[in-house]
Amino acid sequence: MLGKLFVSEIKQTYKPMATTAAILVLSTLLANLETNVMRWLNVTSDNVVGIIISALMGMIFVGSVFAVVIVGFVFLIGGFYKSMYSERGYLTHTLPVSSNMTFSVKFIVATLWMVVAAVVIIACCVFRGVSSTGESVGEFFSRLEVYFRIEGLSDLVFFGKTVGGTIAKFAGLALLGILSSFLFFFTAITLGQLSNEHKVGCAIGAGVGLYMIQQLIGFIFTILLIVGQVSKAADLSGSIKVLNGAVVTGLILYIVFMVAEYAVDMYIVKKHLNLQ
Repeated sequence: MLGKLFVSEIKQTYKPMATTAAILVLSTLLANLETNVMRWLNVTSDNVVGIIISALMGMIFVGSVFAVVIVGFVFLIGGFYKSMYSERGYLTHTLPVSSNMTFSVKFIVATLWMVVAAVVIIACCVFRGVSSTGESVGEFFSRLEVYFRIEGLSDLVFFGKTVGGTIAKFAGLALLGILSSFLFFFTAITLGQLSNEHKVGCAIGAGVGLYMIQQLIGFIFTILLIVGQVSKAADLSGSIKVLNGAVVTGLILYIVFMVAEYAVDMYIVKKHLNLQ
């Protein structure tokens, strides 16, 4: 039954994600075609027509990237609300699986879709960069690696000594960000269901309150860390250590917030508190 639940959730959510991803791929191909045509026609960088066309294609490409992210988040969060807490949610809660399992499947599938979207975005950006510079993929990444080796930069906790290491760390941070974002919105929506009336408004209020609490806790921990470590920031090495400490503290807080949010969601959904 669990497998069927995953398949059903994927079928319900794949169309908008596939459509926006296809638009991004198409815009990338068109932008690269424009670059190659301009290069073939030997259009100089100060040519007015060339500048206008390049700017237009760049806007379309950037807009497509944002569309994948924004449309994906809005659709998946809206789909979560409709299938869990709207009138349609009644059927969801009558399935022969626990409500907690249903919630978890929706959370996992939403995360997987955004991971796929992130991979498509990165691939399109690399393809666009390679086409713009006229370099091979290996040359493109080799040039990027030069920047990662700048003194001090490679010592930051979210950077690596190589391009691969840096990409792996940023991929981990991106995954954490996706997980955190979905849990935040899912928790706000779930908390809003505790109200007898104006559930959407209460969900928005819960989200604002949740955000303010998290920011306040993060601010307090950051101040305590800075006050205790400010004497060590006398030089570049000391400043990097303080910054790394702040980043690690922030990551730990992110994980703590996520665990707390998931626990709250599981409790409310399991108890069916005021769910209709």
